Amino acid sequence: MRAFDFRNPMYLALLQPKVAVPPATDPYFSNVVLLLHMDGANGGTSFPDNSNSAHTVTAVGNANTNTSVKKFGTASLQEDGNGDYLSIPDSSDFDIGLPVGYSNEPFTIEFWARLNSTGGTQMFLGKGGGSASWNSSTGFQYIFFIQSSILYFQFWQSGFSPNTISASIASLGLTTNTWYHFAISYDGTTTEAYFNGSRFGTSTANYNAPSSATDFRIGGATPFYYLNGYMDEVRITKGSSRYTGTTLTVPTAAFPNS
Repeated sequence: MRAFDFRNPMYLALLQPKVAVPPATDPYFSNVVLLLHMDGANGGTSFPDNSNSAHTVTAVGNANTNTSVKKFGTASLQEDGNGDYLSIPDSSDFDIGLPVGYSNEPFTIEFWARLNSTGGTQMFLGKGGGSASWNSSTGFQYIFFIQSSILYFQFWQSGFSPNTISASIASLGLTTNTWYHFAISYDGTTTEAYFNGSRFGTSTANYNAPSSATDFRIGGATPFYYLNGYMDEVRITKGSSRYTGTTLTVPTAAFPNS
């Protein structure tokens, strides 16, 4: 009888740990309306949208790509907290949660962020046109931000009072110089807010149609809601709620382009 060779590559392969391989394609890609990998040259100001919508993205202030600090890919969006943001022209792609047919349209917003500071008021992303336009005293259509050590997602159903999902950054364990995954998922009835894989709040309130045409912004809003840190892999999906329940599986690679 021939002795078994334990050096045989086929046997050694069986001993190797199995690693989950990220999907090469996204089954919901046809519903993706914004996909920003934030890749590019160091100090660059080009931010291509890899979704089928191919939105034009304009860097405002000192917003730029940084190649030394990133979550995935070659770079991330860098902002210094002083007048920087990305601006995308008004589009129905960013009017979320509104009625379509006999029900409200599901959506998912998600991104990675790493903060240099948790102080002040810092906006991750949002859209004006809630109760007015881009005006902090009269509201936004929706906004995801940090203020006074609390993480908020707010959206306007009507009038000047927002619907709010929030949690203290201390309870979440959010600190500086660390990458975290953030997500908002809406199934047409319930909005669920997630921080780094764990749900921190829900709401069954409805969304409001915009009352004025305003741009969609990433990383800052007039007059003082500017991010001091980095963002990477921003994706918005309309028509699909990707996450539900108390936890989600945090992405382990850049989002697919198809």
